[in-house]
Amino acid sequence: LTEYILRAFIRIYTQRNMSSPACGAYSETKETIPNEIHDLIVKHEITMKSFKVIRYSKQIVAGVNYKIHIRTDDDDEMMEVIIFEDLPCNGGGTKLVSVKRL
Repeated sequence: LTEYILRAFIRIYTQRNMSSPACGAYSETKETIPNEIHDLIVKHEITMKSFKVIRYSKQIVAGVNYKIHIRTDDDDEMMEVIIFEDLPCNGGGTKLVSVKRL
């Protein structure tokens, strides 16, 4: 009976975790970009004339980290931007965490 319960637990745990990311991990990369992601980049006035959001993923922490890959039209350069969005109970503000060239 113990072995049966253990196998059932492993099967359920494995099926559950195959469809959802590990706790604290970034989500699957998405290439359909909602306006809110583009607006986050614009809001933080990252210095470039124009850009295109290529893909993004989210990480749920004590808020949300957005990892956004963009291509600049200035020099066709790829960049990774991470923006943190705080929980509404903490004010719900956003802050630019990092910008790096890829």
